[in-house]
Amino acid sequence: MEVPFERAYLSFDLDVLDPAFAPGVGNPEPGGLSTRELIELIKSIDAEVVAFDVVELNPHYDVSNVTAFSAAKIIREVLGR
Repeated sequence: MEVPFERAYLSFDLDVLDPAFAPGVGNPEPGGLSTRELIELIKSIDAEVVAFDVVELNPHYDVSNVTAFSAAKIIREVLGR
């Protein structure tokens, strides 16, 4: 018996990342994931990603563009699946 192919909508709230990797968010919280850990989670998803979003980038707090680069990396990883 064949299992139906699963489909997923992903929503990435950048607040999940540790402030060392994403200081430019609305609610920075120490102890979050690293960008590498989040990318490994993305790679482990066993479903067809039909849509996704990335939220909580606050350019006013992202003076070094670290958060913007993390967001761009997340987008590239999902699109490259």
